Amino acid sequence: MPESLCKAYPHWVERLNDTQLDSRDQLRWECKATGKPRPTYRWLKNGALLWPESRIEMVNGVLMIHSVNQSDAGMYQCVAENKHGAIYTSAELRILASAPTFPLSQLKKTIIVTIGQEVTVECKPQGSPKPSISWKKGEKALRENKSKFYVVPPASSMLDEVPPPDSSLTLAFSRCLV
Repeated sequence: MPESLCKAYPHWVERLNDTQLDSRDQLRWECKATGKPRPTYRWLKNGALLWPESRIEMVNGVLMIHSVNQSDAGMYQCVAENKHGAIYTSAELRILASAPTFPLSQLKKTIIVTIGQEVTVECKPQGSPKPSISWKKGEKALRENKSKFYVVPPASSMLDEVPPPDSSLTLAFSRCLV
């Protein structure tokens, strides 16, 4: 067999794409190339060689970063190379960060309900990373109590039964804290 049929410069089968992630999400990028001999892979971040760490894994053209944070943002390159040459594919990783906001539809000041009936108060803030939620009445944290108050995932609270106005829990003074 002629030698020219047994060698091949690397050629991309799968390239990288720009990606946006929330803090603490996982990044998984894969680049694939063909060639003879089979290409090996290296990863660069902002032009510098990337090394495995506790959160960073690189195996056969796959880059995984566990629990991304702002320091992971940047331009990444995957290099596929064999003895005949090297090829590059690039992508930008953006880490999203925004303070929690509430859709206008959730900003109701008063909810009118009948005593003894069930009521649901939604709290679905938007933000990056995903906001954690706690509920308070005044300065006191509300704790789940299956007979009066319980939290329904992912982010709404529900009172099992609306208490009389003179009871110890008044919904009108509750608030969703992010």
